[in-house]
Amino acid sequence: MSKSSLISLTFAQVELRGTRFLGNYAELSSNGISMIYSKGIISDCVIDNGRNNLNITKSIMTNVEAGFINMNYQSEVRVSDSTIKGFVA
Repeated sequence: MSKSSLISLTFAQVELRGTRFLGNYAELSSNGISMIYSKGIISDCVIDNGRNNLNITKSIMTNVEAGFINMNYQSEVRVSDSTIKGFVA
């Protein structure tokens, strides 16, 4: 559990390969990545934010804007060969 996103990108590029994100929760923005004017590649990853892992309730996450990725319209993300499940926003 964190105050804001796990990863915050501004004018940046990120490439995530073979990474496992299990039970990431934030109080604001997104539970994973916030992107402003940024580009990202996510490949061969598992993203599983099942709330039951940490007994997180919907009321705790009332200000979360996006399930895992929150991005402005100038950003771009490509996702391939990944498993994504358990989002709440």
